[in-house]
Amino acid sequence: MAMLVEFRKPELEDMLYDPKYRGSWPAAVVKAYHKVVNWVKQSVSSQDLRGKRSLRFEKLKGKRKHQCSLRLNNQYRLIVELRSVNKTEVVRIIDIEDYH
Repeated sequence: MAMLVEFRKPELEDMLYDPKYRGSWPAAVVKAYHKVVNWVKQSVSSQDLRGKRSLRFEKLKGKRKHQCSLRLNNQYRLIVELRSVNKTEVVRIIDIEDYH
């Protein structure tokens, strides 16, 4: 069974499903976001994400140790939280952050 995806902000869900989305992110970031979220949706577990080297899956530290990041491009990261519900992993998309 594939991972379930939730969105913390409506804008993040709109960015994925609304073809007319014209938010504040550069077009390259929106395109990368689509690609990464679709990989997440097709994955069975977080192990699949860890195995995809181009994502540079990384657990965050300190106050954010409950979160992980996935690489969108050299500058932007997708911040997510992972949890399990009835033996199904759920990925909650938190935000896109500029790492520079």
